[in-house]
Amino acid sequence: AAAGLASRGARATVATVWLLAVAWGLGARGLADVTGIDVLAYLVLLLGGIVLTSPQDGPLPSSRAMTVVACSVLTFGLTLVHQAPSGDSFLADLAAYLSALLIVRNNPVLGGTGAAAIILTGLWWAGATGAPPGTALGLLAIPVVAFVVGFLWRRLLNRIVRLADVHYSEAARSALRAEALAEAAETNRRELAEVRRQVAPLLRRMAQGEPLDAAGRVDLRVTEGAIRDWLQAPDLRHPALAAAIADLRRRDVHVLVLGSGGESLTPALADTITALVADRAGSRVTIRAIPPGRPARASVVVEDGDRVERTMIDADGRVVERQ
Repeated sequence: AAAGLASRGARATVATVWLLAVAWGLGARGLADVTGIDVLAYLVLLLGGIVLTSPQDGPLPSSRAMTVVACSVLTFGLTLVHQAPSGDSFLADLAAYLSALLIVRNNPVLGGTGAAAIILTGLWWAGATGAPPGTALGLLAIPVVAFVVGFLWRRLLNRIVRLADVHYSEAARSALRAEALAEAAETNRRELAEVRRQVAPLLRRMAQGEPLDAAGRVDLRVTEGAIRDWLQAPDLRHPALAAAIADLRRRDVHVLVLGSGGESLTPALADTITALVADRAGSRVTIRAIPPGRPARASVVVEDGDRVERTMIDADGRVVERQ
């Protein structure tokens, strides 16, 4: 979001370029000719570079961005007033770079304002000093190119980021799909293992040629019902409840278990349902999970001939209604 300008490397680069500018100035003018305006121009340029490379991510706050613009325009103006009557100054170019890089840092309005101010200042200087067109062009050519490059650079970065977001989003979706498939495969493996655990003893007896007598048929019915409950009502899975349902089926009670696809039973709710169905007499028992968002979380209906008893239970195992 800061185009790399918030990094230590960017600040070190700016400091290195500033030192090169100092060396260029001393080489071009000599230490004896250095004035207070020279020192002020270089210090203002350094301040602008430090603020521009503030380590926070993203665009600069308005106050800091305006500081960079002020340093950029002031350095450019001081350079024209004192150092570059010919319109040829490395320091003037560096001053323009501050506004151009501010555009890159995603402060396009203030960066563009600095760019406009520098161009107008350069034109004013050319008019006030009577500089020929070639001199004015030499002064403003690099700053104008820098501003254009700044806008193009930011636009290119935005496009790169959008493409990267698309790539990473697709990669994230692929990773989520792979994770979901792996989780589904693991769930299937666990459920098949549970089915195998329940049916293996019965199938082993049948494979060994044991006759399917009355007791064997009861075992078959209980096992089939347990597997059906396990697959169709996963939110009603509970060891004690499964044992109570198996006991009912062994006593030839028809038990129907209906899941809702909601959350699993709480221990208190499982205990209450188990207590309601354990040792119940009747011809038919229906246990139904109720979707969340309703007062009751489960219902137990016991039918015995013409007599029907219906009990509603909440998630905490309390009986909320009985008919």
